[in-house]
Amino acid sequence: MLYTTLKLLRKANACTEGMGTLTASLPSTPSGSKWSENKRIPLSHILESNGLNHAIWAMQATTVNSKQEIAQLAIKFASESLSNFEKQFPKDERPRQAIEAASLFMQGKITVEELSAARSAAWSAAWSAESAAWSAESAARSAARSAARSAAESAAWSAESAARSAESAARSAARSAARSAESAAWSAAESAALKRQKDIFLSVIG
Repeated sequence: MLYTTLKLLRKANACTEGMGTLTASLPSTPSGSKWSENKRIPLSHILESNGLNHAIWAMQATTVNSKQEIAQLAIKFASESLSNFEKQFPKDERPRQAIEAASLFMQGKITVEELSAARSAAWSAAWSAESAAWSAESAARSAARSAARSAAESAAWSAESAARSAESAARSAARSAARSAESAAWSAAESAALKRQKDIFLSVIG
């Protein structure tokens, strides 16, 4: 399990609103005193108290280096977008290649230059899709490619930047799921995607 502390979150410049929500959710000690600044907080608690985006953000302020877990999370989120995308665009392999490159880089099997090339290809694909007319089809394409780009970026960047990329991959994966559904079912599809992402988050943090 990954943990953070109030002190680490403040040091990372956590937002005032988020800190307020978190501290209000923390139980008092048996003696009635407040939660210690250095007492460990499981990220699973932040997921429940503050939501997925805040929990992902907190991964940059854990008690141990969690860069590997952040990249793994972004890769898993991005992979969630692939099935819908590849049904519509089976010949466009750029998103899958970017996700695979991120995984290989984290295993030390490719260079940062090779990762950068895959990331650039995913960026180009996402930009092209975002410039297209925003039909449900082009939106699903853009979301999948954006998620793949975020996965590649999370592998290469600092923990803080990687956490932002993981958040972006999560949002893109949710959009991909929602926009692959009929318009009337968007909300339900997005809710299902969020639940799936929470399960993925819990599996990654241990």
